[in-house]
Amino acid sequence: MRNFTIASDGHAELQKGPLTDDMTSSWDDLRFNISEVLKLGLHGVPINTCSNDSFAHSVGRNIRGNYELMTRWMQLGAFLPWCCSGYRNQFIEAYGFDEPVPGNCRKYFQLRSRLNQLYLDAAYQCDQTGMPVLRALFLNDPDDPVVYAHLEDQFTIGRDFLVAPVLTRHETANLPTRPYRDVYLPRGCKWYPFEEEGIARPLEGGRLYRSLLADLSQMPIYVRDGAILPFRLGIAREDGTNPLSIRIYPGQDRNYQMCLRNPSGQDFRLLEIEHRSTRQGREVRIRRIVDERTPPEKHFYLALKGSCSSCVRICGFEFEPVSSMQELEVAPGHAWCRSESDLTTFVKLQDDSAEISVLVSHL
Repeated sequence: MRNFTIASDGHAELQKGPLTDDMTSSWDDLRFNISEVLKLGLHGVPINTCSNDSFAHSVGRNIRGNYELMTRWMQLGAFLPWCCSGYRNQFIEAYGFDEPVPGNCRKYFQLRSRLNQLYLDAAYQCDQTGMPVLRALFLNDPDDPVVYAHLEDQFTIGRDFLVAPVLTRHETANLPTRPYRDVYLPRGCKWYPFEEEGIARPLEGGRLYRSLLADLSQMPIYVRDGAILPFRLGIAREDGTNPLSIRIYPGQDRNYQMCLRNPSGQDFRLLEIEHRSTRQGREVRIRRIVDERTPPEKHFYLALKGSCSSCVRICGFEFEPVSSMQELEVAPGHAWCRSESDLTTFVKLQDDSAEISVLVSHL
């Protein structure tokens, strides 16, 4: 088993203020969680959290019946490095509220489960470089002076996945308002609003987008252009048999390292994934750098967003497309299909080679 300590204390000067586990159920403390988690990461404690049950000293007073605060707290907690819940009181159980509160909370915890590989890769990079898992905006974009005004209400997971939680009261305010918030997107690139399916139109970086609507089923999330993001298909199982879907967004050429560990944390496989533009379209290369482990999955997928391809070559061989995702799932070897409705090219790759190249030609 991996060594792991759950601690509510630390050495001198580790932080200036209460630990994230000692919060009251208030909107002020909901916002305070972000600065505390980011600060702990900068102090060398990258795996930290605000517990989703941390409503000390006010259980049954503020949170009881405040479905809006519960939902927003759970949405934020779902994206912190260590996602935990350990409830102590019936009034702070998400399922103790009527729908849509449990459904809205469940939506983002399921997304977090599918994103676990992104957190594992960010933790590996932290081990190699010291960059925390959750990053204040200036760590990725230090030359953008505007990001320094948004250090307490936005953050990224790794480099390319930007989260902007809703931290203010709207529906349950004395004078209810519509749930709007402003989001700043760092300059030097474009940003895609995160969609589970398909791809939205990108937004220009270097701008403050005002009054974005985010009801209780939504939280603003954006992906940097050119990003490579690993997702599990469905909710991740403990046996690790959910195939990975590696999403590649249009934009600048990029490299990404993926660390696949076994449950004991001892042996691992380190992959380097690279995509770059070519005259024909886009080329993706996947290479094993460290190969100490064979994952249980026998195949994985590429999802090239914003691409409806006319031709796909895998390891130099051209393959004819299958007609649907259902056929792709049962294909015995390398295969691909296009989804014009999602503007995505899906490629299924058998995990049987130390290096795989995919050349995708656009329509």
